[in-house]
Amino acid sequence: MLGIRVLMMGLARRLDSQLPNEAETLCAANSRIPLFWLLPFRPQDLHLQPTSEAPEGYPLLWAEREQMLARLDRLRQPVVTLLGQQTEALLQQWHGYLAQLSAPVLALETYELWQTEPELQPRLQQQLTLLQRLLADGQLDEAERAALLECCQLQQPDGSLALDEISLAGFGWRSA
Repeated sequence: MLGIRVLMMGLARRLDSQLPNEAETLCAANSRIPLFWLLPFRPQDLHLQPTSEAPEGYPLLWAEREQMLARLDRLRQPVVTLLGQQTEALLQQWHGYLAQLSAPVLALETYELWQTEPELQPRLQQQLTLLQRLLADGQLDEAERAALLECCQLQQPDGSLALDEISLAGFGWRSA
């Protein structure tokens, strides 16, 4: 399972551009998409990227970085309320990391994860919809909270939450 990578990429331009695009790997995660990576994306940022093996496409998230930062600012307090005060410093560091990037567009490359999890697209849609609700209402009810934590694989078997840096924000971004 450790060989399945999800990558956050910095792009020179939007993926709907007809111009060639340059991409840079910014950070990575193993076998899941960390919650903090999803926070700045909206449901409409989920696109299907066709390939020769999958003409219908695999899920790919991309958005303009400045819009993502504004959304992350608005989600800061609801997320801290949802997960606990101990996550605030890491969330601020994650925001600072995204803010210092030069790439105007950020994307989540999910191809390897999608190959092992064909239902990834509806799960991502559910997560993004729950985050949209969190942004709109400032909170989630217990069922919604449980669904989001389960989708992000933060709920531990003993009922505690995995709120460590790698579970929430992946790896590789601290050295950048």
